[in-house]
Amino acid sequence: MGSRDRKKTREDIFNYFRIGRNYPDKSISERVAIGSFICNNTRSAELDYIISNHSPFQPEEIQQSLQVKLEHIKTELPLFDIEKVFPFANHISPAINKEMFLNSFLVQPKLWIRVRRNFKDEVLAELGEKQISYENTVDSPLTFSFRNGTPVHELKSYLKGAFEIQDLNSQKCAEKVPVLPNQYWWDACSGSGGKSLAVLDKEPSLSLTVSDLRESTLQNLKLRLKKTGQKLARTLVLDLNSAEPGLPGMFDGIIADVPCSGSGTWARSPELLSSFSEQSLFDKFVPLQRNIIRNLTAALKPQSSLVYITCSVFREENEENIAYFEKNLGLKSISATYLEGSDKGADSMFIAVLQMQE
Repeated sequence: MGSRDRKKTREDIFNYFRIGRNYPDKSISERVAIGSFICNNTRSAELDYIISNHSPFQPEEIQQSLQVKLEHIKTELPLFDIEKVFPFANHISPAINKEMFLNSFLVQPKLWIRVRRNFKDEVLAELGEKQISYENTVDSPLTFSFRNGTPVHELKSYLKGAFEIQDLNSQKCAEKVPVLPNQYWWDACSGSGGKSLAVLDKEPSLSLTVSDLRESTLQNLKLRLKKTGQKLARTLVLDLNSAEPGLPGMFDGIIADVPCSGSGTWARSPELLSSFSEQSLFDKFVPLQRNIIRNLTAALKPQSSLVYITCSVFREENEENIAYFEKNLGLKSISATYLEGSDKGADSMFIAVLQMQE
């Protein structure tokens, strides 16, 4: 199977999952056709064939707006329910635009990059040379978006570290981290380090420790650092769920992008909707998040900052956790907000800045 066929197969699978729990009794071909009709607005020979042969719709109708198509579906297939696309809507925070969020599952999110300072001209020149279409967001002159699947990872400027592939709201989270020159910070659940790299770009004088449970992700971060030439104070493999890290009062701030349901990213990975267990929210994620933050507090200096981040839209993982931290862990919320990506083709995230009290 060639790369074009693999890409088309991935799109078909995503379209199958994007309609969620609607029409469970229909065949795979019918579900793919319905999802393809809703989630695409550009015709192709493949889409024309599957829509003509496996759905009640006409190929020319694919170019209509999402709202028009949803109304059309209610006529032809009256059992369609947008809340069956996302069956956990009762957990969505009231701060989220619920209708916009649910509709976002029927649109493929964009691919986002963060261009590093002083490399913008070089990156744009290569995009022009390769005739790759892009959009520049009003949010930042160094943030660009592309059609999902655009092979930006193959560009020479990417391979030399001129830009990072990073979602729009992940970039915004890094911008909100209140670092000051020459401070000591810890990215405690760093993963492969997208926010670490962004924070170091924001404040190069920062002394940054990073840790993760997985050695493999830290190795990935080290490869990214080799490209960019940035430096870390140290890297640690730590299980922050099991015990305090043994770094008492060392840090001016901690970034805790904690493990979570990931519900704010499921428009990008709709297959996760079918594998998520609602009970895991209460049995796994919330207890894990609270335990990690409890174990991190001992490493904070008095009056220092803890930045709590999730890529979840569930109130249990966000507002309810912040209330728990304030009541039980000596932390005070300074700010808390959702970064909604539904109307931008980006992930939705939550970020709160908390202060350690005396």
